[in-house]
Amino acid sequence: MWSPSFKRLFSARVLCVFADSLLFFALLKEIELRVDSSFSFTWFYVAYYAPVVLLGMPIGTWVGAKVLHRVIQVTNIGRAALLLAAFLFLPQMPLLFVFVVLVLLSMLDLFFLPASQTLLPRLVDEVHRPRANSLFQLALTGSRILAQIISGFLLSIGLNPLSLLIVCALLFGVSALTVQKIPHVPINVPIKQSIFTQMNEGLQFCWNHKRLKLLFIFIAIGMFVAHSFELILLTFLTDTLRVGVENMAWIGSASIVGLMIGSVLAPKLMRLINRKWLLLPPFFFIAVTFVALFFANTLFFLLPFFTLQGVAIGLFQVTTISLIQEWTSATFQSRVFTLYLLLTSGMILPSILLSGLLLSTLTIEATVLLIASVLIITGICGVLVIPALGKTKERKDELTTRLTRPAQ
Repeated sequence: MWSPSFKRLFSARVLCVFADSLLFFALLKEIELRVDSSFSFTWFYVAYYAPVVLLGMPIGTWVGAKVLHRVIQVTNIGRAALLLAAFLFLPQMPLLFVFVVLVLLSMLDLFFLPASQTLLPRLVDEVHRPRANSLFQLALTGSRILAQIISGFLLSIGLNPLSLLIVCALLFGVSALTVQKIPHVPINVPIKQSIFTQMNEGLQFCWNHKRLKLLFIFIAIGMFVAHSFELILLTFLTDTLRVGVENMAWIGSASIVGLMIGSVLAPKLMRLINRKWLLLPPFFFIAVTFVALFFANTLFFLLPFFTLQGVAIGLFQVTTISLIQEWTSATFQSRVFTLYLLLTSGMILPSILLSGLLLSTLTIEATVLLIASVLIITGICGVLVIPALGKTKERKDELTTRLTRPAQ
């Protein structure tokens, strides 16, 4: 599994996730320093996730027909150049240009994510993919927690948030160099077709695949509701607990500890229990964390809830990616993973807009109760509707049986 190409992809993605986490808090703190209003946080999320909704599918489809490691390399060079320019010019620019930088970073990320996710199953054998996905998730969450601790500490002692852009630019540059020696992987996408034809074929593949369709429907509902938590939490911290947004780093760290635990447990549990039961816990655990806001009078009261929620999400992410890799042929992988990205990240935009509307018309308590109720109902529907998905070990044993069966 640990081939030189896999090591290079692994290192490049970890560096990028570390840089992304630093960027998130740096730009969020920059906005907080410029505008004394929690409503600006809504526009922060709108600026970052609008490109995902509008351009995710066309860019992801285009990426599938390209040399994937070159896409990763050029994207990271572009991000490094953008951050250097932002460091030089943003201090003299109005707030609008902070949002412009967010939009451009989001657009570049749309090239990187499907390319790196599609390249992984082409570098790792099917038998080793659950373990590879687990190691990826473990390393990515570890880099996030380290970045959040570092950024939270540096920002809390008064460091200029734009100074972190230099560090992020260097990390993206190193990541671009890391993937340079990954060999070209043959492309299975019919590149003579138009992008919109390929998009349509990818969507039809997902719609006609009963298990994928059902999985994506529940992901869409769950993400639409769950992503509202971020804006609600920012509002809760700044308006109720009266603390700065840099304290999101502590919550993020608690969640990521749970994600690491869930990522380690996922490959083992996938061999022991029906994988259906690894997909549903996040709906209930996130709902419990919502309800915990009713009783929180300090930030640290919430941290254990976010850790448990992180465990459930870690199990969900590793299991979901492994199932998509298992169910999807190489021809459609970039398009299917782009749709997965659209549902997991793109849902943040309508979710944030909805939660902003609810917070402006309802109390935070009523908003929390409404969203938690929807999550619980969705989880119960998943228990009733999602069919058995088997165990990883069972599927491997079936493959071994077919390979060793004597010829008739």
